[in-house]
Amino acid sequence: MKSVKCFLSVMAALIVLSSCGSGSTAPPAAASASSDDYPAKTVQFVIAANPGGGTDNTCRLVVKYLKEMMGWNVVIAYIEGGGGTVGNRTVKEAIPDGYTLSYFNHNTINNNLAGLADFGMEIYDNVLVPIIVNTQGFSSNKFKTNDEIVKYGKANPGKLRFGIEIGTTSAQIAAAWLMQYDIEATLIDCGAVNGQVAALAGDHVDIITVPINTIKDYLANGEFYLVAIPSTMRHQAFPDTPTFLELGIDIVLPSFYYIGFPAGTPPAIARKFEAAIKTLYENPSYIADQEKLNVTPVLYSLEESAKYITEVTEMMKKNNQYVVDYEKKYGKL
Repeated sequence: MKSVKCFLSVMAALIVLSSCGSGSTAPPAAASASSDDYPAKTVQFVIAANPGGGTDNTCRLVVKYLKEMMGWNVVIAYIEGGGGTVGNRTVKEAIPDGYTLSYFNHNTINNNLAGLADFGMEIYDNVLVPIIVNTQGFSSNKFKTNDEIVKYGKANPGKLRFGIEIGTTSAQIAAAWLMQYDIEATLIDCGAVNGQVAALAGDHVDIITVPINTIKDYLANGEFYLVAIPSTMRHQAFPDTPTFLELGIDIVLPSFYYIGFPAGTPPAIARKFEAAIKTLYENPSYIADQEKLNVTPVLYSLEESAKYITEVTEMMKKNNQYVVDYEKKYGKL
């Protein structure tokens, strides 16, 4: 197996986007004994990825409605690197006063399973899941069907190029697909979602697996083709596109976005966010805006969120086994 590094992004580039007015970005003060006046200053959501992906798009809406409905001042800081490990470590090491929180996704679990991080979701005392992702898309810029990809891959060992991000669900999908058809390919680490989309658009790779909302324009104009969906059912907007399960590949991607409260954060602060998300959820405009991104707003309590993450972790352990098996056969990704 060949492994190519397409975009190596291990730097922690910090860009602060003030979607709701200006606020201080200085290190937060020590946690107050009382959270009655929370938030008394700017809250910072750390996204462990570059701007423009699915995590960022959904977070912007949460920030927008927290400002409009709750009067909270929230900014976004982007700290990309290591498949999300750099940004998550920043939150892990922040003062736990509720003013530096993580807004990230399921890849916190994957990074730990893949050995990229020595921590997982346990770095948070509480996690709130406000959004789950319905569907990601297994997409190509030249192959319209799964059969076309299989035919090319078998006839050209090592030449089929998968754009992935090491330690994430995109690597799991690539490994599961390749193991199913016993095909050796070139796996190219393109970084996060935006890097993968750019690589496919530039014909540097042949296949990527990313959230459908991030490639909808490419699909609409015919530059990309949606080949398959790693979901339990077909997407209502793409009824002719099969699921991986229908193709005989036993993998489903459980995807979600979360707000993480680093260990030591007063529980009352997490409860305030729980109540705030409930308020947002009761606004039809918020629901409609999120659904336009092909995601589903959910009203999970802190306890329900913890249960959901436990269930998802078990599914991801199964998915990560495909990577382990592929590396045993073809070499390390």
